[in-house]
Amino acid sequence: MEKRVLIIRLGAIGDVVETTGLVRALKKQNYNIDYLTGKAPSTLLNDIKDIDNVYLFESKKYIDIYKLGRKLSKNKYDLILNLQPSLRMKFLCFVAASKKVVNYKKSYKFHAVENFFDTGKKAIPELELDKNIYIDIDEELKQKMLSQLEKNKIKICFNTGANSSRQGRKWCIEYWAELAKMILEKYNAQIFVIGAKEDEENVNELINNIPSIKSFAGKTSLPETAALLSCADLVISGDTGPLHIASATGTTCLGLYGCCSVSRSGPYGEKHKTISSEINCSPCDKRTCKYINSDIDDTPCMRNIKPEKVLNLVDMIIKEK
Repeated sequence: MEKRVLIIRLGAIGDVVETTGLVRALKKQNYNIDYLTGKAPSTLLNDIKDIDNVYLFESKKYIDIYKLGRKLSKNKYDLILNLQPSLRMKFLCFVAASKKVVNYKKSYKFHAVENFFDTGKKAIPELELDKNIYIDIDEELKQKMLSQLEKNKIKICFNTGANSSRQGRKWCIEYWAELAKMILEKYNAQIFVIGAKEDEENVNELINNIPSIKSFAGKTSLPETAALLSCADLVISGDTGPLHIASATGTTCLGLYGCCSVSRSGPYGEKHKTISSEINCSPCDKRTCKYINSDIDDTPCMRNIKPEKVLNLVDMIIKEK
């Protein structure tokens, strides 16, 4: 008999990607999987072959949530895994009338991937979590993005941006420039940078110092960015969505961690590396830093991570390849 489950997680993108371990575990138990999410992450989920249907959450109005819940109720879900347990989503689950609903409870005792997975395991004890998360990349799109990179060079991607509403995740542009110079002096490498439209000014400052760096900031869709990340030999990033997307494509990641805990939100998988700030208050897991003004994202914890230490890990990763 067909078993059908609905997963609910609206964002952020990194969080949605971190639920793919749960998706794969459910598919191995032969569940049909629907997923309710926001517009941006839906562009990645649409390509995941294990997900049967992706539904968009487009309005916070309760009347629209009611209508969406009624629509979903026609699918007669055996289980809803509500990984976004707000009042609105609990209301939607009630209207969707599943046989069973399990709500996510955030815990800093686990990695986020394991925390999401544990929500499903409470309902289905036989679930088993893989060692890696994943997203599927369209091969034609990957080849298109690969054609824009130089051949026969080590391809290193910098993700210099971070969500402006969360401090302690963004490395200063001077450090990125120092690291880039050291890498290019030492290796036959191409460095390219990804980012959103709002990152362009910051990235341009980097390119003004090092013109050989290629920028894709503000020029690619989310699926194109994911394809680019899959083309890299190494992705270096703070704790942001692209870092987790990169880890889910199978690319080796080097995460820079200031305010955030690696044990909670490090790149998931066996081959990735991280470097954490050694400042006393790190990790604080706070959205804002008490030591700086609210409109600044250059935090002491991220300043504490020096380019020389990052280069040591880059050396280690390249030698292992």
